[in-house]
Order: sequence, then structure tokens, then C-alpha cells
Amino acid sequence: RVFDDLIQLNPTIDNENREKPNSLTANANAQQETTDKTTKVIEERNKYAVEICKRIRDKLDGSDPDPLIQSSISEQVRYTIREATDVENLATLYEGWTSWV
Repeated sequence: RVFDDLIQLNPTIDNENREKPNSLTANANAQQETTDKTTKVIEERNKYAVEICKRIRDKLDGSDPDPLIQSSISEQVRYTIREATDVENLATLYEGWTSWV
């Protein structure tokens, strides 16, 4: 008959309606996973930010190359200039200088 296909769709619709609470639970679980991943990323970023702040503090205190030795201002300036003009450091800074680009 012509309506047989429509009658067969009805149980499918009922099954979809029964599954909605499960899909809501799945959505809640997915949102929780996303929140957990976001929190982890933020914590990793914060850890990185803390490391950067410590490095800057060490530079200002004069203990950048070696935290056990207090460098004078002139030694710290020389070290910073040497690091800033080092070809290896410059090459990692600008990827256009690499051979594969």
C-alpha cells in the first residue's frame, strides 16, 4: 500500500524521541570534556607565562645565564647583546632564513 512507508517511519520517530535524553547527556558530557580541555590549555599557558616572567625577573636581577651567579650590569648587557645577535637565535626567530622555506 501507499501508506506502508509512512507507518514504518513512525517507530523510527518514536525511537528518536526516546533517545533525546541520552543525546542531552552526551551533549553535557561533551561540554564537560571541552571545559576540561580548555582548563588544561589555560593551565599550560599560565605555566608558560610564569616561566617567562621568571626569566624576565632573572634578567632584571642579573642572574639570567646562571641563577647561582649574580652578574654585574655590564656583564648582563654583554650577555644579552651576545644572545640577541647570535645567528642560531636569529635563525629560529625568523623562519624565512631556514632552508626549507
